[in-house]
Amino acid sequence: MLRALAKFNPGVSISCVEGERTVHRLADMFVDDKDMWTASTQPENPREIDDMLTDFRRAAQAWERILFASGGLLALHKCYWWVVAWRWIDGMPEMVTEEDYPATLKLTNGNDPAAVPITRLGPDDANVGLGFRMAPSGSQHLEVAYRTKQSNQLAARLNTTTLTATEAWVLYNSIYIPKVYYPCKISAFTRREWNDVTRAATGAFLSRMGFNRNTSRRAMFRPDRLGVAGLTDGFSRQGADGITHFLTHTRWNSELGKVMLNVLSHLQLLSGRGACLLEEPEPLPQKIQNKKRNILHWQYLGRSWLLTLRD
Repeated sequence: MLRALAKFNPGVSISCVEGERTVHRLADMFVDDKDMWTASTQPENPREIDDMLTDFRRAAQAWERILFASGGLLALHKCYWWVVAWRWIDGMPEMVTEEDYPATLKLTNGNDPAAVPITRLGPDDANVGLGFRMAPSGSQHLEVAYRTKQSNQLAARLNTTTLTATEAWVLYNSIYIPKVYYPCKISAFTRREWNDVTRAATGAFLSRMGFNRNTSRRAMFRPDRLGVAGLTDGFSRQGADGITHFLTHTRWNSELGKVMLNVLSHLQLLSGRGACLLEEPEPLPQKIQNKKRNILHWQYLGRSWLLTLRD
């Protein structure tokens, strides 16, 4: 099916700055989920986005036909699409929005000849992909909100139970940590955001573990061998998991590892810094900066694990 799709979809190529390493992606698939990519083949063409959208319409409809011929059927109400493009303002890139480039996508499905409009999402709108919410712009505000709600709901339930300290510890490590810290490998929450996510649950677990819920968090996140709760700090866990994730794929020389290095080379170039970002990462500003003025605020590889390397 993918070989058939390749005849209709040019896919996307991600190269490093030097052009020595290129990864070509036609689509990313997992069971019944699929992300298809279509890139511009004429970057110097003034009608670049128009031509790219024409190619994408053809590829999307071709995939629907291929899937239907194999006995499957698209759920069009679950399909979404984005236009990921930039316009340069005063030498700085800004993502194109629907207001900048209004366009529609309609597909037929199965034996029904009626074309159905497909929902278009903006650069800051996230779709749920394998349990993680990330938008093309890199914004993770929806993921932060979801994990906060998830953690608070578990804390509310915990407050109504009567658990022993051992049972609370088992619940924390076997349920809470895998559930709430699931996105740590690729998330980019700030320390404040992690504190907001875990604040209610931390107090609830401390009280069930036999500690005062107002005990200093600096002490409670220390190793349990020191006689404290030994809770897991989200920001530190995110940094450690992010570094492990990065090193695992780059050392294995996997396709994802090559993509990471290729994107990192562009981030290095756009940062304008001579020193390697991984060796001397630039700390984030305390206040949110205008993206036009702070190129390092782009969230290609996440923020916290770069700071972890620095620390």
